[in-house]
Amino acid sequence: MLLPCPFKSNKKTLFLLLIFLYFSMRFIFFDASYLFNDEAAYVHNAYWFSGTEPFFNEISFRPPLVSFMLSPIILLTRTETIIKIYPVILNFLAVIAVYLLGREINERVGVLAAIIIALFPFHIQTSRWIMTDTPMIAFAALAMLFYYKGLKNKNMKQSIIGGIFLTLTALTKFTGLFLIFVLIPLFAFFIKGNAKNILISLATALLVASPYLAMNYIIFGNPALPLEKGSAMAMGEMPMNVPVVLWSVYDFFGALFLITLAVSIFLGIKSRERYKLFLIYMFAAMLFLYFFLMGRGVAVPTGIEWEIERILIPALPFAAVLVSDLLLKIKNPQKIITAFLVVFMISMHPQYIRAYTPAVDLENGLRNATVTAGEYVSQNLPPGSVYYCNFNCPSIAYYIKRKMIVFEHWTDGFWDTLPESPYLVFYTNQPPSRKEISSRGFYDMKVFDFQNYSIIVWKR
Repeated sequence: MLLPCPFKSNKKTLFLLLIFLYFSMRFIFFDASYLFNDEAAYVHNAYWFSGTEPFFNEISFRPPLVSFMLSPIILLTRTETIIKIYPVILNFLAVIAVYLLGREINERVGVLAAIIIALFPFHIQTSRWIMTDTPMIAFAALAMLFYYKGLKNKNMKQSIIGGIFLTLTALTKFTGLFLIFVLIPLFAFFIKGNAKNILISLATALLVASPYLAMNYIIFGNPALPLEKGSAMAMGEMPMNVPVVLWSVYDFFGALFLITLAVSIFLGIKSRERYKLFLIYMFAAMLFLYFFLMGRGVAVPTGIEWEIERILIPALPFAAVLVSDLLLKIKNPQKIITAFLVVFMISMHPQYIRAYTPAVDLENGLRNATVTAGEYVSQNLPPGSVYYCNFNCPSIAYYIKRKMIVFEHWTDGFWDTLPESPYLVFYTNQPPSRKEISSRGFYDMKVFDFQNYSIIVWKR
């Protein structure tokens, strides 16, 4: 029997068990082979927060908290392996958050829900990324939990804590502001005796956000500029079709998990237990957010189309608690839970393989070419060369260790702006013709081709 021991252990032993389970699953085949586009962008932004001039930054449209929390590590070391350990440690917060969510039902539900998160393949994968989606789920779960408890108990302190986590959610990922709309029905339902607490909690949330808003005003002249630009860029892709969206939900959770979840939701609605209805409401809200964003359009990297499932991860904490609650109500729950976890892990073996695939081997060769070209440029070309990029720019800037100039299209005016430099490096899916380049006095020095992209070094 797999789980009797954890359920009978004291809290200290249980916490040590969860730590071991979480970190062992994430340090198996630990991977620091590549910083992909978004990861590299957050690392560059961390340089900026640490007071170091970055080779590239996207402070003007990316949320700040992940980079801000990384910046003290950047001051101590720039070793890539240590930088990649940071998100693994940070994302342990999700295990704690899910445990607290489940504990509102009982201790055993909290334990099992935390175990599910620790073993969940997509969480294993994304908790090793320097990204915003997975840290967001911890803050979002805690925000909603404390708001629910504060409103139910008419407790101002709990509501204020909920407001603080609400801001942390939004500063981690701007789509976390969606929680404000999720909270409106809860505020309306619990408004009696809570009006003052709600206002104070929201004022606290705004106060916590005020240093960031002030920074934006000082730098950009607009406190909301990153939110405006980030939202515009996120909605600039083609909408996903319905079969792809439904398949991604299936691929994320797996058949066994979805069936168990559906039964738990049915029984939860039937029972009319307030906390169960709250969990169902939150799961439905996060699922709606996923469908909404898919309908508006999101970026889909070539060769790793499954990556869009990261937007579904905020629904996971609430789903894990609902599934755990059902499993523990079945006769002989320890045997059932053992069988559930074994079958779940076997059925999700493609997702585990994906989670443990070295990052540099993904995206159909793009990443290998970026690292190879980056090493060539950083070792052979002087810092004074001119570097232009119109795709994958954060990663390229990270690996060449040079400042990168972003451009959108080739124009005659583009050539007029070139400084007198012996080298010109383009990273592009639309390279200029050799005839055009030679007419400007350059010739090929090194070309890195992969699929529809080219990384080209020219010498004058």
